[in-house]
Amino acid sequence: MKRDSRNVFIAAVLFIGAIFLLSAYYYRTDAVKRVSEQTYHRLADSGAEQSVVLNAKINAQFAVLETFAKSINYKGGSSVKSDMTAFMRNLVLSSVFTHSSYIDRSGKGYLEYGTEIDASQSDYFKKAMAGNRSIEMQPATKQHPVCFIAAVPVFRGGEVVGVVTGSYDENTLKKLLESKSFSGQHASFICDSNGNIVLGSDSPTYMFAAGRPLAGIHNVFNGYWNDEASANRKSGDVAADFKALRSGSFTFAMNGHSRYVTYEPIGINDWLLVNGIPGDVVAGVVKENSATAYMLFTQLSQQQNMFRTLKNPYR
Repeated sequence: MKRDSRNVFIAAVLFIGAIFLLSAYYYRTDAVKRVSEQTYHRLADSGAEQSVVLNAKINAQFAVLETFAKSINYKGGSSVKSDMTAFMRNLVLSSVFTHSSYIDRSGKGYLEYGTEIDASQSDYFKKAMAGNRSIEMQPATKQHPVCFIAAVPVFRGGEVVGVVTGSYDENTLKKLLESKSFSGQHASFICDSNGNIVLGSDSPTYMFAAGRPLAGIHNVFNGYWNDEASANRKSGDVAADFKALRSGSFTFAMNGHSRYVTYEPIGINDWLLVNGIPGDVVAGVVKENSATAYMLFTQLSQQQNMFRTLKNPYR
């Protein structure tokens, strides 16, 4: 009779253990899904906040230039070079701009110290002459590092008569891409509507290729398109979002490692803010949850062993 009771007890323990293992499996599966959803929400919220800050900061720079452009109009549209260069030097000293220029409607102009320039073929000049704000990245040269040029039209009597610009180095924008989210395992990029990378953060996270951000990588879809089978969305659908400047998200795997990515339009040019984290961040949280479940299982097993000892102390 005692043997039967013991067999029943062992069977009950095994049954409870099986139930627990099955529950642990579903717990982990649910945890992966839940943590992934939470990660996307957190990443999207972080991107939305960064996008608002970027928009506000860049628009503030435009506002400074537009105030300067209005003052030129107010002073009668002075074309005296010495007066203009003095105004521009004051602008540089009192703003984030490293250089400023005045350009007439022909595309010829000069910087704050009088250096003459020809901007007639530049996109920022053409857009400003059409009456629009514009910001454009200038690639690095042997003489100058990468910089961004913001341009606004100078109006007189409702007609565009010239352009005022302000330029600054890439670090001014890079600072706005910094984020303390995800314990530093986070990378941000400004991209255009074709996925081309305009600027990336200094994050050490390998996001779109096996190397630091922008290490020979010029498009966020490089790794994504190369291994689309691992992604949760078709590249064409994501590319359509980029073209339409819609926010969204996707995951893909690169060299066996997953990536979580969200994107959000900035409201400047055709730019989007792209944020990404490695899947290891999600795996780490799931692992913590699994460790908690394992601890509960261990405690349950210990309690069962204690019960068995009390049930049969001379076993």
